[in-house]
Amino acid sequence: MMRVLWALTIPVLCVAQSATTSYRTDNLNGGRSSTGSVERSAGSSTERSQSINGRMVPLEQTSERIVRDDASGKVIERTTKRYDSTGRLIETQQVLAEESPLRNGAKTVKESVTLTDLSGRSREIERRVTQSQTSGNTTTTSISVDRSNPNGAFQPAERRNIVTTGDAKQQESHEVVQLPDLDGRMRDAARTDSTTQVNGDKKVS
Repeated sequence: MMRVLWALTIPVLCVAQSATTSYRTDNLNGGRSSTGSVERSAGSSTERSQSINGRMVPLEQTSERIVRDDASGKVIERTTKRYDSTGRLIETQQVLAEESPLRNGAKTVKESVTLTDLSGRSREIERRVTQSQTSGNTTTTSISVDRSNPNGAFQPAERRNIVTTGDAKQQESHEVVQLPDLDGRMRDAARTDSTTQVNGDKKVS
């Protein structure tokens, strides 16, 4: 018996959509079964996986919406819902990002991360401030991350300073990461120096 596989493509107006499906092949009988999929559309995505009873259940759902976008800046809300292996919702994470333009092309992005657990309790767990400024072919970016402790107070958790120089063909980047020591003082913990060169369709880092 000859099997014929048909592919049907349906155009979607105004909304770009894509879907990726993973399969597992049975070497004994040659059959295959779906093990997971990722569906993406404008501003949202859904990742699914096969549960222990063979059903396709969501693992993670993300969505993004623009709350405000005007001359004073932009506010974006990102929501991520995470599920367990049976498809039950276990937590919801919401990120509110406020981008403010500054003088000379600089900008500041303030992010607040709120986590809602199974009981419906919400608490802010992280605050992140990113400041970037470009002068000529040099961009300086500083990132400050504070996280809440069990008592709800926020403490410095990470500091990053990144300096990037160059153009579209060649760039050099120097990044220094600071983490708190046992006494809570921020100390250099890592440094990364990298060079990226682009020659036609070839990119070497």
